[in-house]
Amino acid sequence: MLLGAIGVWLGFPLADPLVGLAITVAIVFVLRDAAISVWHRLMDAADPADIARLGREAAAVNGVEEVDDVRLRWLGHRLEADLRVVVDEDLPTRQSHAVAEEVRHALFHIEPKLATLVVHVDPCGHSGGDQHAITEHHARPRGH
Repeated sequence: MLLGAIGVWLGFPLADPLVGLAITVAIVFVLRDAAISVWHRLMDAADPADIARLGREAAAVNGVEEVDDVRLRWLGHRLEADLRVVVDEDLPTRQSHAVAEEVRHALFHIEPKLATLVVHVDPCGHSGGDQHAITEHHARPRGH
């Protein structure tokens, strides 16, 4: 605005509208970025890099053999997450639960906006049994 006034004072009458136009363009770019961010939040979109980071951190926890189905979504200004970890099927329930709690602890530390985290524990299946056979007929194929 000051540049426009100085330009007009120096005899360049188009300085004020040109400065106004430049400010308008800057506002449009800021508004566009804000609208995209709000849209993603409304659609529960989370940054894929954050999802990958949570998966890597969970996989690094002692006792975790595999991490899958990491989901992350915004709930207001906080994040909700759930994921599946595979542990040794021979672990007692208490130890499997301890592994899940270690995963929760690690993820709460690396993501301060994380409000809720559900960790589903699956046995590794090295004995050959299918622990999900009873519900398999209820599962939908991915993408449907």
